[in-house]
Amino acid sequence: MRRQTAWDWKITADTFLGGVGAGLFTSTLFLHLAGFLETEVRLGLLLGPILAILGLLFLLVEIGNPTKLHLVFNNLTSSWMSIGALIQGVFIISSLGYVLPNFEYFAWLPLEGVTIGLAIGLVAGISGILLLLYHGFLFSHSKGVPLWNTPVIPPLFLFLGLFTGLATLLLLEYGIGANVIVLQNIAKITMLNLIIEGVILWSLFTTSTSQAYKRSIEELKSPAKFGIIAGVGVIIPLFFLSLIAWMEIIEAGILAGVLALIGGFYTRHLILQEGRYYPSRIPR
Repeated sequence: MRRQTAWDWKITADTFLGGVGAGLFTSTLFLHLAGFLETEVRLGLLLGPILAILGLLFLLVEIGNPTKLHLVFNNLTSSWMSIGALIQGVFIISSLGYVLPNFEYFAWLPLEGVTIGLAIGLVAGISGILLLLYHGFLFSHSKGVPLWNTPVIPPLFLFLGLFTGLATLLLLEYGIGANVIVLQNIAKITMLNLIIEGVILWSLFTTSTSQAYKRSIEELKSPAKFGIIAGVGVIIPLFFLSLIAWMEIIEAGILAGVLALIGGFYTRHLILQEGRYYPSRIPR
């Protein structure tokens, strides 16, 4: 087996920023609609598509020729990259369409009103969830890379995106001085998301679909790499989140949020980095 070199850190940056952006927007939107957020939410809603746009810039760098971006949309019936580009475009446009009219300089946009605004918001929220799933499906359909070619990857990327998005929302709400109840609500929901993510990661490490898969996953079980994935990405943030949820130590939100973003980025990067081609599936 040999390590894949087709996709490098720029793809990690694209999926990470797109994941955080989609996770942040959808979390902010649905928590606000459910009444869990009573403070200023425009910043979180605006930062979501901005992060997704930054991720798209890394993808353009990876493509190498931004003038040929339109070619990405040429195979919507069979290419996951084409489907993903469409989903990402819908998310960016609809999320900006939902949040921009709430700012004074964009009040002229004909997108105001409860009905049309809610419809645009729901389109943005649904496309945000689809964007998170798309990142996982993009990897899981790489049949030559056993570590990626597993049904565990799409839900893992979904909850990684939601987790890092919620962590970013926690940092934003702490920064603007949200009350303890709001921060506790976010912390509890983030903990639930993180527990689900932990179960999915456990499945990733314990599933044995083939000998090639076992060899790939062994690379992720080294103390340093496993420490980042399980420790920095799950266990330590879970501890700090519990301090907020049950002991009202809201300052722990800074450490929880920062560690969640670090762990989320490196978990994606390590999974990408340790993807290895299985020789028997590579044409000679």
